[in-house]
Amino acid sequence: MKKALISLFVILASFTGLRAQTVGIKTNMLEWAALGTANLGIDVSAGSHLTIGVNGAINPWTWSAGKSSRMWGGELEVNYYFTSKYMTKI
Repeated sequence: MKKALISLFVILASFTGLRAQTVGIKTNMLEWAALGTANLGIDVSAGSHLTIGVNGAINPWTWSAGKSSRMWGGELEVNYYFTSKYMTKI
């Protein structure tokens, strides 16, 4: 977990001169409501057609009778948009 946070910090710190609409925060509210899985993602603009995203999810719940639904996960994604990306500079 510590390595993942350090990696996230290095990725985000490498983008200097960030302005409005170049960083987006996202979540999946349906997954929160239906499964109780906390998740969060960050998208960073890396050019006029490119975004880089980091997503993570955790479900630490334990139910009665020793049953549990514990899981954690993460992903790194790179999106290329053929027209223009959804996040535009002002």
